Amino acid sequence: MLYVMNVWSTVHQPEQIETIKNMVKQTGTLRIQKPVYLNRQGLRNYMIQIYGQERWAGSPYNHFRGIWRKVDQCYVEKKPLHVLAFECDKLIEVVKLKERIRAYCKIGKSSVHTSDTKEEADRMLRLLLHKNTVDFMNTVWPDKYPYLVSRLRKFAKKREQYKIPLEDLVLISESVFTLYGKKRKRKISWITRNGYHTTNIEKYNKKEFEAKITDVLKETAFLEENVIYFWNLKFVTLKYLLEIV
Repeated sequence: MLYVMNVWSTVHQPEQIETIKNMVKQTGTLRIQKPVYLNRQGLRNYMIQIYGQERWAGSPYNHFRGIWRKVDQCYVEKKPLHVLAFECDKLIEVVKLKERIRAYCKIGKSSVHTSDTKEEADRMLRLLLHKNTVDFMNTVWPDKYPYLVSRLRKFAKKREQYKIPLEDLVLISESVFTLYGKKRKRKISWITRNGYHTTNIEKYNKKEFEAKITDVLKETAFLEENVIYFWNLKFVTLKYLLEIV
């Protein structure tokens, strides 16, 4: 199975990174290695996505205030977070690897984080290897309007409950303006592709801009250059939305 490791920017010396890569290679097969530059705001937004369900992180209604302490423990300005994706047969071996790396770095949990499940690994890679999403995290306060955040998180759970693949549903509505902090709106609407139907959750679909969504737009709205990933959902970018409304 593919696991993902974040080497936080507190660990940034070249020799440290090389040593960690070698330790990973001794445990599994290294498939992806990439530095990703997140500013303090970007790291905060990323951590909300991977730790946001933890009690200590807080909630949308206090703007995840517990996350800032974790950010400050793991962030060094102008230094990259390193993404390492590797294949390994057993989670227990990944856990042992993580503990060895933390012992080597001597700063405990402020050094590395690893995925435990395929779903978590997929989410981490979507967030960190997608340029639009990295740019979004570095510049936007996506929890400016807590009520919408709560609705979107519930909607994401509904999408999973009804087994609608993330890649086949894209939000294209005023909720995008709210996500970017531009307007306080509550409507959620989406389009799907590949024959996926949303009968079970269609009552939530406000079908905004429906008359403007042509067949061509239904295709371009799913292109990677026109979307971002957040809250375990796919949204069109604000730039794309402004072009069609």
